[in-house]
Amino acid sequence: PTSTTRPTGITSNTFTDNGRGLHLLSNPGAVFNATVADNTSTGATDANGAAFLIEADGGTMNLFNSINNQASDGLGDGLVLVNRNGGTLNVSSSTSGQSALAGNSYTDNEGDGLKIVADNALITIGSLSNLTFTGNTGDGIELQATNGGTLTVTNPVISSQFTNNDGNGLNLNAAGGTVNIKIGQDVVNTDG
Repeated sequence: PTSTTRPTGITSNTFTDNGRGLHLLSNPGAVFNATVADNTSTGATDANGAAFLIEADGGTMNLFNSINNQASDGLGDGLVLVNRNGGTLNVSSSTSGQSALAGNSYTDNEGDGLKIVADNALITIGSLSNLTFTGNTGDGIELQATNGGTLTVTNPVISSQFTNNDGNGLNLNAAGGTVNIKIGQDVVNTDG
């Protein structure tokens, strides 16, 4: 799918007790435009995976309006956004002022609620606001940049709730990469 005005829509689905609920992959040279909204994944069984896995592996992934999704009770992470091998991953909203991930909740997963990884690649996310992270065994959010990767969140992280996660509420991990983020009105830049 290459249309930015009519991206592939994956909406209003229920995934129960699958290895992963949903996996989107953009391989080298590919362009994938998608909207993922109003989906529920419960009990994902892949302990090394995620309820929702969206990745650019040398290709381009444009994710529009990934809103109102729920991932709960999975053996792995709730949502993983990963970009590797020089790919491009853009996460944006087509509605001005709205977080591209608004209304998502990640509850009681055995891994992180939300993990975003830039591995030798670039990820740009408009906003990480209005999200809920409760009771995950790992972190609420883990932002990770490795091997020269750069992860940028262009707007402040505000109005998100982090409750009873066993790891950190928000974990910034720049290991040989760069994470650029605003939290509230403060700018946090971590270089590893």
